[in-house]
Amino acid sequence: MNFSGRLEAVLEGTGSLGYQLRGTQLDGGRIDTNIQTATAGSASFFRVFVDRRCLFAGPEPSGLLAFTLLESGDCNTNGIAVNTQRMSTYSSNELHVVHIGGALRSHLPAKAFRKRLLQMNAYRALDVLDSAAGLQLNTQQSQDYKRLHQAALRHQLSELQFMDFITALLENGDDSPIEPKGTALLQRLVHLAHTEAEAEPLSLMEVCRHLNIGKTTLSEHCRTTYGMGVMQFLRHVRLEQARIALAHPGHGWSVDDVRMRYRFSNRARFAANYQKAFGYLPSATPKRP
Repeated sequence: MNFSGRLEAVLEGTGSLGYQLRGTQLDGGRIDTNIQTATAGSASFFRVFVDRRCLFAGPEPSGLLAFTLLESGDCNTNGIAVNTQRMSTYSSNELHVVHIGGALRSHLPAKAFRKRLLQMNAYRALDVLDSAAGLQLNTQQSQDYKRLHQAALRHQLSELQFMDFITALLENGDDSPIEPKGTALLQRLVHLAHTEAEAEPLSLMEVCRHLNIGKTTLSEHCRTTYGMGVMQFLRHVRLEQARIALAHPGHGWSVDDVRMRYRFSNRARFAANYQKAFGYLPSATPKRP
């Protein structure tokens, strides 16, 4: 399946693969997106492209192992810069990815894949999975992954072929840690931003009390990962929720209804911030099909 043209399309596409992600556009301007999805047996694949930095956060589908190769040199996975030759594998239950450009992501059923690794005596591969370590790939390995992933999107790859390829990568790739300091804190900030999106906006001190963290530490992590301060990030989440509400074809809400729902008190400032964030005024928000 192909989805394109808006951030919500990416979320719909990942939803077809079992994700329940929340997306937040971090860079201003009109966004261009595209996502392709496919399955092969119990394995699933998608390629997502966004031309603005976006945050994707939410629970991983249960029972799956996920692997990601990022195509753009300025991508950011779980808070660390990832170049084109690094593939990441996660064992945590929460996805927290900021990136711009393209990303190739694949999934294998955890139970079946681990059983196959044991049958093949691939103990190093199991260690890599259990430690949630990333892999540093050489140029040929990176090209091979891209080639097989593209074949999967064309429905020209079997689940077994992909399992064997991933096994070889896990056995032979160079370990690389993937979760930087502050990831858990930022995941809590994202959760707070979404749960409080319709409440009276919190002050920075109130956010710090909710998270039990100092202002300087939180601000540094937020600016390093998202490229903006804490209050600006919270506003971006509220703006994104407003855009989702305005784009929903069945709501019938006016711009003022949505503005007040997400606690933007000043009509002119809301319109200006919305246009800066998304490239069009609230009243011009395209409706979802």
